[in-house]
Amino acid sequence: MLPEHGTLSRYANQKCRCDPCKQANTAYHRARNNGGVITVYRIVLDIPIDGGHREVVDFESVSERQARKELRRVERWYANSDVLVRFEEVETAPGG
Repeated sequence: MLPEHGTLSRYANQKCRCDPCKQANTAYHRARNNGGVITVYRIVLDIPIDGGHREVVDFESVSERQARKELRRVERWYANSDVLVRFEEVETAPGG
């Protein structure tokens, strides 16, 4: 089974050169040259459950373009529901 598009593994090991895979490679090398800081883009769903709520990370990527494309799909999916969709940028160290 191949890794998903938009991952460094797919770019480096399977030699995929699609835009999301190239962006993952670029993000990796930028982070490597930037003291190990990587920006991760997340789509978080805030789901109401029995008077409370639960936050679920629905999607995560180092490719902002791929994350925003997925965000549009998720927003359309939950447009007529009580689920809130949030987009986050989080700077992390590799493996953290």
